[in-house]
Amino acid sequence: MKKLLCMLLALLLLAGCAYPRSRPADAGNEPMLPGISMDERPAHPGRKSPEPTHPTEAPTEPPTEAPTEAPTEPTTEPPTEAPTEPPTEAPTEAPTEAPTEPAPVPTTEAPGPSYSDVSFTQHYTLYFGQSKLDTELVCVGNRPYVNASIVEPALSLFNLPAVSENNLRWPMYTKPDGLYLSLIDEALRCGLFPVFFDAEKSVHLYRLSGRTWEAFPAKSNAVPAYLRLEDLTADNGLSGRFTHENLSKLRLLAEYLHGHGTAVYLAWIPLYVNPGARVTNDISKDWSYYNTDFVFTLDWMLALGGQLGLHGLTHQSGNEISADGTEFGSAHSYTDAQLLERFAAAEAIAGALGYTPKFFEFPHEAVTAQQAEVAERHFSAIYQQCPFSRVPGNIERRDSGSHSCLWVPTPADYVYHADDFNGILERLTMCYETGKLMSFFFHPILDAPAQSIVIEGEDLRLQYDEQAGILPRLLKQLDAWGYRLAAFS
Repeated sequence: MKKLLCMLLALLLLAGCAYPRSRPADAGNEPMLPGISMDERPAHPGRKSPEPTHPTEAPTEPPTEAPTEAPTEPTTEPPTEAPTEPPTEAPTEAPTEAPTEPAPVPTTEAPGPSYSDVSFTQHYTLYFGQSKLDTELVCVGNRPYVNASIVEPALSLFNLPAVSENNLRWPMYTKPDGLYLSLIDEALRCGLFPVFFDAEKSVHLYRLSGRTWEAFPAKSNAVPAYLRLEDLTADNGLSGRFTHENLSKLRLLAEYLHGHGTAVYLAWIPLYVNPGARVTNDISKDWSYYNTDFVFTLDWMLALGGQLGLHGLTHQSGNEISADGTEFGSAHSYTDAQLLERFAAAEAIAGALGYTPKFFEFPHEAVTAQQAEVAERHFSAIYQQCPFSRVPGNIERRDSGSHSCLWVPTPADYVYHADDFNGILERLTMCYETGKLMSFFFHPILDAPAQSIVIEGEDLRLQYDEQAGILPRLLKQLDAWGYRLAAFS
């Protein structure tokens, strides 16, 4: 009976509608704890154009079964998902009475589900607040998924709109025990902020109850400014810059920036290499709890207007560590074919995750004329100063046959260290006064001390000290000058 009920709930899960944007009201002034939260925000632009599907994630659809037929359970299902007893009714027998609770999840337009044979690669304990749920967080590759048929009723979410593939960033998978949505889709749909707790290898879902900042009001005549977040890489927490705590703070930062513009650029190093620690980490195929958190963080940032770019392939060579070393420039000689191989390897990792890179940036912006020429024939945008420019400081388009490449410089350079606020402000002021492009880059770890997550039971708030943080003060100055973060495309 339990299995049949799950099947019936799954049938109620597929009739298209948009995500709700309402969220719980701000919970007030709770004491600060290490944690996270949020209130209403504008609709996310990324939802209208979902990212391409991971090639290996697309389910092979078996012939459509009648909705009342009992499915054969795949062997890859988590042990906890198996029913405790076999059904007692015949497969075509209707239930004797309707459920007394509201439908826990929306229906779909299809008359009945086709069960997906996609295999789940990882399983982790899932909580709502501190209460363990009767389902697990599972993964397709490193992308986390949850069973919406179980999660939404468990959180008493009975009035959500219908699920539609048009409003999902990633594929949904129908299994005998319910409908599985990617964690990013379910989180945005239900107003949740997931937190990964490394000590117990679990994931906790919290209601986003508020945030401590207000978004800038819209400006129809704002001048575009460009911000690049630098050196994002899945380093397993070895550098201290991308621990699980700091990945949560990256998601907090994405929330903040989304309310202060339309886009932010993410310079991502696809392949992390640390020869001394004997670590080479490719998040497209090395399945782990850490990589699941990192992929989810990229998914979250892209859903909030992030524009993903390739910051080289490894950002290192020899015995150097990724993000510390170099990869191109005069110290590294490559043939044209070798350059294209490295570009293709970086693109392959992004493509395997379902991402389409929007730009390329040479590590430390070190590049020779030959390397620049090969790159601009291959990429449509390179986010750094064009080495062939006669008048540096502004966007430049260069054509090569039928191909065109946009070079986007950072005349204000970057924030050198935590005490460089006055220095970066001077460089931005120079751009403002001379008419150069308002563009700079920033290492997110510099503002981590000003960010915190407040957890109170099942609720969570995001806090960003705008007096102590570097970026909030810079964005306020840019707003005063009439600028707003934007996409150069």
